[in-house]
Amino acid sequence: MIESEQLKLLENLKDILEDLSFKSTLLKQSDQLPFDTLLTEFSPDEHNRSRCISHTFFPIEEDSATHLLQFFFQLPFQLKSNFLIDLKTLLLVINNKVPIGGYSIDENDRTIHFRYVMVLPRYVPLNTEVITDTITFYVYSQDIFCPVIESLNDGQLSLKQALKTVNSASE
Repeated sequence: MIESEQLKLLENLKDILEDLSFKSTLLKQSDQLPFDTLLTEFSPDEHNRSRCISHTFFPIEEDSATHLLQFFFQLPFQLKSNFLIDLKTLLLVINNKVPIGGYSIDENDRTIHFRYVMVLPRYVPLNTEVITDTITFYVYSQDIFCPVIESLNDGQLSLKQALKTVNSASE
């Protein structure tokens, strides 16, 4: 029951995002994929690398009043360990500035990702305006902060320069 509700919500989300000109692909649960997943492409970054948000629902109990919809994006570059402490500091500052979601580091996979979990009332249809605002904030955060994160990761910016850039971008 829950899984079919969540699949219908992903199908509805796909329709909303496609109406907003995002290309989306729905992948159904399988042996290789533990959950139904909607992949949504957004504009390539400044290096012309493709970017994709993964939307999945967290499993919930049958009597739950809400659904938890995750928006997940892995930044398109590998973490360089020689700047790890500076990156953690920068992400902490950025996370206090982004309107929704937050950045985190997976040191084992050497990746940085951005994640937001939206709480949705279980028996209420998706609201197009809320989805529009959410995806706008989500993509905007990537467009503003990913270049700074990558520049620090690559050693092109010092932590001081990166913090100055972040603080001026969010004013």
